[in-house]
Amino acid sequence: SDAHLVLLVRQKSENVWSLVQSSSMEDTALSVSNSTLSSGDYPDEGFVLVTVSDTGTIESIQDATAWVLMVVEQYVSRNLTPEALALEVERIEEWRQALTLQSQDVVRRSLEVETRRDKIQELEKGLEEKRAKLDTKQEKLESLQAQIEQDEQALAQEREALIEERERLDRTCNCG
Repeated sequence: SDAHLVLLVRQKSENVWSLVQSSSMEDTALSVSNSTLSSGDYPDEGFVLVTVSDTGTIESIQDATAWVLMVVEQYVSRNLTPEALALEVERIEEWRQALTLQSQDVVRRSLEVETRRDKIQELEKGLEEKRAKLDTKQEKLESLQAQIEQDEQALAQEREALIEERERLDRTCNCG
């Protein structure tokens, strides 16, 4: 005769199990041929651990009593009461929310820093343009100052020449 198994929980990872959600027992039923597996490894009724391949073939069945006792022993030895677990879950959720807020704050600050950096770069560019204009004006001013000095020297020479000419004319007129 064939045995029937109903899946209650499924192992997701080494220490994580999840309830099998199903609308009917037929959805989670596994048919076991007694000819393919030795019935000595598991009880006729009760809880068993089943290894199922990716294709849905049952690879092994064993009595779950030792496993259940190990889980209970670990649960009790760590003083994990339902209340303690609920508090731990609440704490973890608070940490997750705090980390999410911190992450959002870091992103916001990063955007602010980027915006400030862009503004600083714009200001630096503006200052460089103003400095270049000032340098050009400075060069023009220096050129004008040099021209004025040359003109002043030329005027001074012309003035000296005029003074000498006047003195010469005055001497010539007085003599006559």
